[in-house]
Amino acid sequence: MLTAYTLILLILKSEKLVNTTTISSNAFANSGFVTAFNSQRKIVYAAGRIWTLLAPGDVSAGNDLYLVSAPTSIENTWSNSGEVKSSALWSCSYASLCFDGTYFHLAYLDGELYYRRGTPSSDGTVSWSVVDTVLTRTDGADVIQLPHIIMDSGNLPWIGYVYRDSVGLTRRPWANKSSTNDGTWTDAVGFPNLLQALANVTNVRSVPVALSTNQVLMLWSDDSTKIQAMLYNGAGWDAQEVDINDNTVLGEDSFDAVADSNDIVHIVYRTILALAHKLYYLNRSAAGVWSSETLIASDTNQGLHGAVSIDDNDRLYIIATYGGGNSEGLKGSASIEIYRLWDSSASWTKIDIVTSENSPSYPSMAVAQYNYKIFFTWSAYPSGTTWGVSPFDLRISAIPIPRPQIQTISCGI
Repeated sequence: MLTAYTLILLILKSEKLVNTTTISSNAFANSGFVTAFNSQRKIVYAAGRIWTLLAPGDVSAGNDLYLVSAPTSIENTWSNSGEVKSSALWSCSYASLCFDGTYFHLAYLDGELYYRRGTPSSDGTVSWSVVDTVLTRTDGADVIQLPHIIMDSGNLPWIGYVYRDSVGLTRRPWANKSSTNDGTWTDAVGFPNLLQALANVTNVRSVPVALSTNQVLMLWSDDSTKIQAMLYNGAGWDAQEVDINDNTVLGEDSFDAVADSNDIVHIVYRTILALAHKLYYLNRSAAGVWSSETLIASDTNQGLHGAVSIDDNDRLYIIATYGGGNSEGLKGSASIEIYRLWDSSASWTKIDIVTSENSPSYPSMAVAQYNYKIFFTWSAYPSGTTWGVSPFDLRISAIPIPRPQIQTISCGI
């Protein structure tokens, strides 16, 4: 007797790396600041388009902040949604963008720290709130730096930022939360909150990471210490978690962080050991336990930068840009390496490499996947130019996410 069977196989198929696209050639003048400071998350997906921030970053001529987008694929034509902010200050390029499923939320600098909400459209335009909100100043410092905006699980915006004294080296990381999501900013009770008073330090950053049940983990560091952490538990602050990593971090874009669906926080950070730049990975469990560290990449030319992202199945991805000869990684031909962690029981694996890139630097990754891809941007010298001569290109590529495909096999016995 012949019996027919159908065997159904579920196969994960991964496509090749998406071709690199130059969004804007000779786009900005100031060493790639528009893509710098990885945790600011300058790429989002909304209204059927891919969006990213663009700013000239010209120290001498000032700066205008723009939002550009392309429909569905980075290889389509990129369009400009219009000027987001006209500013005489090049620090305007220190901007941070996130999307809550309906609205854009933008934090930017123009002498003060500003917040703006907008509604994206599929035609590439954005309807912004009529009046931008200036966040409350509670610190005597005269300079504000590096805003990082996120939405918590209750759909309320948070911003991590730094106050700096222009005279001396005093810098202080802060966290602020709004009690509303209506296009204006209203400080929640108990906010803004000083995370730690730091004296005689440089390159401080303050990074919020959203968790479940309205919890947010704040991370901060400077060039002379290790990373610090403090959990907002939904009602108040837990104790500071001191020196959570093994080595002193390096630079304002020295670490990046993302949380998975189990409230595990994943961090990649940059340090310098024996005159070499190194990228390390570690994580924090939902119970607040920090893991040991894993070395991801090393570069003796001291031009290494990193960023981390995650897909819908909690697989992790790290971008490592090798820029070559100086402290900012902006010299000579180099490459971008891509690493993936399949699951917590596996090891990090190099899955792809972008070659023939002219001094890639300052990578910024989208926080999640879109259409089975995770997009990332970086700055680079235009091909054939000499190191030290600006302006720079803004480039984008994407990591393909393995997608399930069903294959049937019929057989008889």
